[in-house]
Amino acid sequence: MKKLYKAGQKSQAICPDCKAMMPTTYAHRDMTFDEGEALVEDLLVQVCDKCDTPVVIPAQSMPAIKRARIKPKAKPENALMT
Repeated sequence: MKKLYKAGQKSQAICPDCKAMMPTTYAHRDMTFDEGEALVEDLLVQVCDKCDTPVVIPAQSMPAIKRARIKPKAKPENALMT
């Protein structure tokens, strides 16, 4: 069974900005993916306690990212409404 994380839980991870193993906290953040085209609001991520950089996205957050990446099909401008 996968472990589920909650905002406020503490952990450690390698921070790409600090270039070291750093203490981290799980927190909710608004994040963009696909060059800014997919916005995920209130996503649970692991954040470096020193520089506030998101360093890990837990598996439980992946479904929200998938949903944001699915773009609705555009309706034709001349479609008849019935």
